[in-house]
Amino acid sequence: MEEIPSFDLLDARQRAMVEARVAESSKSVLAAYLLWWFLGVPFFLHRFYLHRRGAPCAAAAILALIVLAAGSGGVALIGGLACLAILLLWVLDAFRMTGWIDDDIVGHRNRLADQMLGGAGSPELERLLEARRQRQAQPAGPVEPQAIPAPGPLFRDD
Repeated sequence: MEEIPSFDLLDARQRAMVEARVAESSKSVLAAYLLWWFLGVPFFLHRFYLHRRGAPCAAAAILALIVLAAGSGGVALIGGLACLAILLLWVLDAFRMTGWIDDDIVGHRNRLADQMLGGAGSPELERLLEARRQRQAQPAGPVEPQAIPAPGPLFRDD
């Protein structure tokens, strides 16, 4: 059974309220790209801003590996491969950031809708879900052909 997002169950007034809250608290695409451009390679701060914390920790480990390799005076291959890995992550992030922001907006919208409907398991939410399931389960009746009115003149000669 497909789960229906809570946002789809709201009426127009409730949707407008949720959209206003989402618009004022959503992440800025411009800020994310500025962080990506200026502080992305050494620190991956754009990922912290977008709540993606896995890669910054990996990048810190790779940077530590680079420092250790440079400090030991030897292993240029390890340092070069580590730099290449960081640059690859940095370039890929440029293409993935808008998707992360969209995911954040959808998640925030559904969390606010859940709160508005009383949270998961609330009687109001269950009633709306059951009504939606019943409407979807009803078979569509035969489609009656309807007469199409003849088109009138496009312009009037008055």
